[in-house]
Amino acid sequence: MLNSMLREIYTRTKEDALRSFTVRLLARESALSHNYTEMIFYNTELIKDYHNSVNELTALYDLATYYAEIEQELAKVSEFFSRMKETYPAENLTLFAGINLGNNFESFEKK
Repeated sequence: MLNSMLREIYTRTKEDALRSFTVRLLARESALSHNYTEMIFYNTELIKDYHNSVNELTALYDLATYYAEIEQELAKVSEFFSRMKETYPAENLTLFAGINLGNNFESFEKK
């Protein structure tokens, strides 16, 4: 029932106050279900449609983490983390990402 309600809210315009949080929940649900194609789709939509918001920040973090831990694509990790540092330099999630991804950057360079 919750999933059908989320899908209904998802069809609303991007200006609807609930829609951004719905997209965020759909992205998280997709990640938890290991449906990475949908997770990437929803997070990319959050970045595109909800600039300068907590939703964009968490989408950037989720994508940077995904590309570091699952795909191990340094260029993608760098792209998303750089955007976090540029747009949200003082946010705790950006600082945490720097610590968390720092270890992954070192392991990429050793390969």
